[in-house]
Amino acid sequence: PAVDELEAWFEQHPGPQRELVKDLAPWIERLSRLDSAGRAQACKLIRRHLKSPKLKAARDVLLEKLS
Repeated sequence: PAVDELEAWFEQHPGPQRELVKDLAPWIERLSRLDSAGRAQACKLIRRHLKSPKLKAARDVLLEKLS
């Protein structure tokens, strides 16, 4: 359910995306404890919600921590 909770969090926090990147930091530690399938699902979800080309580098740093 961590991924489901992240999905709900994204729905409750529609943006701006720059703030979402900052607010995701606590989630990354929690999500990194998931199995590989859960981490892959979380990465897909993060990519779907953080689409800004300006934030791609910051998003990719977060995703790297989940890999």
